[in-house]
Amino acid sequence: MFEKELQQKIRWLNDPNGGNLPLKVLVGKFFIDQPQYLELKNEFRMSEYHNRHWEWHQLVRMVLDPMKTSQYMYERLLRLLLNHRRSYQDYFELETREGIYPLPNPAADLNKLEILYQRYFDIYRGIKDGIHFDYPQNDHYGRTIKGKINWDRTIRNSSTRFPMMFVSSIKQKEFETPENILLVLAAEWMFRESSRLLQTNFAEPLSDDQSQLLQSVVERTKVILENFPFPTVLNSSKKFQNLSIVDPRIMELEQKSRNRIREGVIRNASYPKLMEWIDDFRNLDISRVTDATPTRHILDSIENLDTVYEAWIFLEFVEFLHKKGVLINLSLRKNNRFCQFEYNGVVVTLWYEKTFTENEGHAWFLEHRPDFTAMAGDEILAIFDAKNYSSGSDYAGSQNKMLAYMTNLDTNFGALIYPIHPKNWDDLSNEEKLQHTINFLKKKLPEEIPSIIRNMAMNVVSLSWNELPQEYKEILPPLSNLKFDYPHSGMKARYHFEQTLCLLRMPPDESPSSLRIKDGSLNLIYNEIVRRIPIELTV
Repeated sequence: MFEKELQQKIRWLNDPNGGNLPLKVLVGKFFIDQPQYLELKNEFRMSEYHNRHWEWHQLVRMVLDPMKTSQYMYERLLRLLLNHRRSYQDYFELETREGIYPLPNPAADLNKLEILYQRYFDIYRGIKDGIHFDYPQNDHYGRTIKGKINWDRTIRNSSTRFPMMFVSSIKQKEFETPENILLVLAAEWMFRESSRLLQTNFAEPLSDDQSQLLQSVVERTKVILENFPFPTVLNSSKKFQNLSIVDPRIMELEQKSRNRIREGVIRNASYPKLMEWIDDFRNLDISRVTDATPTRHILDSIENLDTVYEAWIFLEFVEFLHKKGVLINLSLRKNNRFCQFEYNGVVVTLWYEKTFTENEGHAWFLEHRPDFTAMAGDEILAIFDAKNYSSGSDYAGSQNKMLAYMTNLDTNFGALIYPIHPKNWDDLSNEEKLQHTINFLKKKLPEEIPSIIRNMAMNVVSLSWNELPQEYKEILPPLSNLKFDYPHSGMKARYHFEQTLCLLRMPPDESPSSLRIKDGSLNLIYNEIVRRIPIELTV
């Protein structure tokens, strides 16, 4: 069966006018094994998805989950990365099953070049129709009078009663200003890099759309470079054309232009837009694309969303530390990715995908690589693992894995981070709210009669979080995080010291409720790390 037909069947199963099966049913662990779906199971097994080792629930989520969520997560990751990287050559390498993806990755993000290309021509037209020029006064001294005579200087310079030599001046338009040279250079940069990409023999060839885009950029920028209406500007730009966009001489042109804009020398509104355009083009950094750079977008594969989710969480924590004013270091290079912050004189390092083995002294038995590990010096304070959609339905499996991490790495705190779990109060069905409330009331009122506890719970199940009485808000989870402490209250541990497993929710979207949940989870991560710093290190 063709993959598109399999996708259509999944959509039909979910459609209210079709199979009317909710997402949580379709991604169920045993859904595809039910006898009535034997034909669907066989079609899935014959598909390319199965050959690439996809699970059924992965495919269902890819088809039914809104793409805008994945796109928001990716765009937010890029924005945070550009904000915090230390140089234009600094990038984030994400390791996926398909290989290494560098971020930013201009080869996969050529749509950004298309947007810049369209913006450039709007700016170009705005400048060409109202180009700024300097109007300097050129002085001349001699028998010939050019322009207006400066009698004061003429008389002072004359040794005779009647001057034979004259100081005169004339104003002439000069178009070869820094900002006009940059306008031409912008076209040159696009022409040069687009031409190079078209000639690059990529391991994964460019798509037809990508090639057509690059060809269009080459053709239109070539017209500008051959027919720019102010030849003196074109000639002045040639000495800069072979320079990198990060060359100090280019930066000097930019700084002069920005100063002239700030001082009011330049008033055409298209010039500030040109300065913004140059910043955006530099951030795209096309020059570092080689034949080994992946041309496929990282979001094209559902498996890669797990990796993007992990990276997004890491950069959100970096942003959180930055806003608190405690971030002191950040490294993004592969095999050496971490951020550092300071708390009461102690430097804490949050490692991204650090590997622990028996030989280096942390792992007891197996080699383990949690997504994030917080350390103070050589001591592990806490470990965190992010579980996105493709593995999100197997909550028990991920929790067992975290418990194994905690045991093997001998740490007493571990947290799992999910996009849609644990559920918020308003996400629960009335039945789930009832059971949830009963469980909390039993802990709060252990001596109360069960029937009374049930009646108390029944009074709140139809209410939204905002409508709950304050006493219930204090015992029910508003921000979707759960803690499991060991040993339980009143229980004596036999072998293990105190341990905590925490389930956190970080939804990758920008709704107000999701942003509040994200902030709550980041705060909890930070607080759980710092409260585990050994006292002797803070003295």
